[in-house]
Amino acid sequence: MNKLLRLAVLASTGLAGLSLAGSALAAYAPKLSVSTAGQDTTIRLQIAPTDDPTFKVTIYAPVGVRALLSQPTGTTIGQIGEGSLVQAADLGNANIPISGTVKTDDPAKPEYNTSPCAPGRHQAIWLLQLSAAGSSLAPVPMYVDATSGAETAFGSTKLQVCLPPPDVPPGTPGRATFGVRVTDVRFTVSNIFSTAAGTSGELRWTAVFTPYTPGVGRPNAAGSVQAQAIVRSNAALTLRARLLTTSRKVRGKRVISRSVRLTGSVPGASGARVTLLAGGRSIGQVTTDGSGSFSRTVRITRTTSYQARVSAPAGDVTPPTCTASIPGVATCVSVTTGALSARSAVVRVVVPKAKRRGR
Repeated sequence: MNKLLRLAVLASTGLAGLSLAGSALAAYAPKLSVSTAGQDTTIRLQIAPTDDPTFKVTIYAPVGVRALLSQPTGTTIGQIGEGSLVQAADLGNANIPISGTVKTDDPAKPEYNTSPCAPGRHQAIWLLQLSAAGSSLAPVPMYVDATSGAETAFGSTKLQVCLPPPDVPPGTPGRATFGVRVTDVRFTVSNIFSTAAGTSGELRWTAVFTPYTPGVGRPNAAGSVQAQAIVRSNAALTLRARLLTTSRKVRGKRVISRSVRLTGSVPGASGARVTLLAGGRSIGQVTTDGSGSFSRTVRITRTTSYQARVSAPAGDVTPPTCTASIPGVATCVSVTTGALSARSAVVRVVVPKAKRRGR
């Protein structure tokens, strides 16, 4: 505890007025980011400390992504990622790094079935076991289920997490320990999510964030907003090449000109910058259209090998436009994209040798 307090004093410099500024400029624009690497799926939630505090987050894995939820109780399935932060109101609004593990728990426990924000029996419980500067925080349960009914239209699996109010007066029953609010948390789970065979292109994860009414600890359902994260599944960059030959007479002589029509696509990657290479050297870039397709015609004088490459960092989509929106949640506040990296197969275009004229 003393270590936590010392860290708070160091981290809180210049932050003493932050909670007052947040209440005066109430807003709510959280972000969801998702990335995949092999069998690992990393989910990141970002909520500005000046936003209204968060009551509940519901995350939907997209249709086409399957979840394995049969792990025995007590199985460690993931980790809290480096860079995760909470802000503690009772410690001078200090930004405190957190770490921990994600473990399964018994969904039959009564406390999970009677949760006021996610009532009923659940298929799986994931416990986010958190610590900050060596001090343990209260475990945060995540309620995990396959979707059913109308929800199957926009998701395959639903993850729900409920958070205690951080900004009610100290001593209020149910108040978050140290007045902690989540500002940036990322967790990685392994061997849980997989993409169905044949699935490619853009997959959109969707989150519904519901805030509290500031200062009173009452959920503000009308203030719920939507955020999405785009993951480009099995990004496949295709390239095709077609030799074009034209001839014309110049001063009585027939002149043959040759060019190559390069076409291809990166399914779901609209607006991506594709680098074209000839003989291993760049010959320029082309931008994909709304469907992820591109084309370019280049001159060719001899047999040449062509390739296309695309690389794009993770980022924000501006303005944010959510697709397959959740009914009743009209406001879309953010859309993020995951990093993209792909290269096509090499395509060789053979230029016929000029025929020699007989004497």
